[in-house]
Amino acid sequence: MQQDETRLLQELYEEYLVPLKKVAVKIGIETDDIEDLVQETFIEFYVRYPLNLPPRVKTVMLNRILRSRWIDGKRKLRRREVLRIDDPDDEQPITKALLDNDDLLGLLDQEVQEKELYHAIRECIRKMKQDWRDVIILRIIEGLSTEETCKVLGISDTVCRTRLSRAKKDLRRRLERMKFFDD
Repeated sequence: MQQDETRLLQELYEEYLVPLKKVAVKIGIETDDIEDLVQETFIEFYVRYPLNLPPRVKTVMLNRILRSRWIDGKRKLRRREVLRIDDPDDEQPITKALLDNDDLLGLLDQEVQEKELYHAIRECIRKMKQDWRDVIILRIIEGLSTEETCKVLGISDTVCRTRLSRAKKDLRRRLERMKFFDD
């Protein structure tokens, strides 16, 4: 890490540490988890975005990363609670319950399909032109507004909308080739 980048990261941390912790408390993150989630948020921001973004964009991105990490953590916990095996002797009844219960089996099938689709979408986005990939990640995945996306990428509103439209068409075309949709 270069000296200037280290300074920018330190400034980001000092400026947004307390506000992020307040947001974490406000949205209901457990006290024991706040510190870890906030640290993970800074790391993800550092890895994914330039440190010299405008303050408003930094605030939005940090808050969204924090919320996303919290939601992901809650989802993982729910999945673990469905199939918790505390005792090795409990494994057989759980396996039998899974095989006998079409609802649970359907949930597992749906989760497998969702994971496959998720990985297919990620792979398709990874293969896109950089310009399209940047816009689709910021607008669709990160949920930024068109105006915020334009500021981050330094492009006009028209260019942003055009790239997003083309990226969506390209993504759909790629997924259709992979037989994910039956249109």
